[in-house]
Amino acid sequence: MVDAVSGTKRQRRLAEDEYEFPANILRMALLSHWDVSGERNLALDSFDLDDANCFSGARSPLFANLAAMARFEGSTDYCPSTSELDTFELQLYLSFPPSQDSQRINLDPCAAAAETHAARAFYYASLVHFQRTIRKTPPDAVRSLVNIGLQELEAIQTATGGAAGVMVLWPALVLGAEASTHDLKARVRIWFQAKEVFGIRNVHVIHDLIKDLWARRAHDSSLAWQHLIVEERYDVFRL
Repeated sequence: MVDAVSGTKRQRRLAEDEYEFPANILRMALLSHWDVSGERNLALDSFDLDDANCFSGARSPLFANLAAMARFEGSTDYCPSTSELDTFELQLYLSFPPSQDSQRINLDPCAAAAETHAARAFYYASLVHFQRTIRKTPPDAVRSLVNIGLQELEAIQTATGGAAGVMVLWPALVLGAEASTHDLKARVRIWFQAKEVFGIRNVHVIHDLIKDLWARRAHDSSLAWQHLIVEERYDVFRL
């Protein structure tokens, strides 16, 4: 028999749900490259995004960095100075995520390893995103970062024996889009093919977008994944 839930416990659970819903909406908005208003940016200070319901290893510093990059990229009345960008870049590089086994002792070793590699995939993808979107560096300049980021995605496969399912797609999208060599592209294809067997439509769509971007860049090197994802056939959550 299921124990009755007391009124106090029920109220606490409702309060937690009310907290978690806007926090998750904020996460989704940042990962989906939505226009985040000033009020939503301020919400980063009021939500503890380091809670147990993290997005596949992505935690508060990652979302704060994405919010800052969204402001740099999307503002029409504010242009960050070189000094501001240099300071932010240093902060970004210093935000290397800790091992999850030191953060969440309730995880089994396999899950802890998977979350650690996922968090690092987010980290390297955020560095690539900054260099390509904010600094406007060419794809070849981020080749080493893409390589290391892909290693983290591949390490999840190794740690879980391929049974990890589909994580949040934002790192795979960013890293895959900036794969600029035959070897890197082959590894991106292998990763997506391994995930497509789980039958999640978004995985197929993002994979198709990346392959389309590679093909189009042969004629227009200035194209970015942000240009393609607004097209109706590619308009999916990066989740």
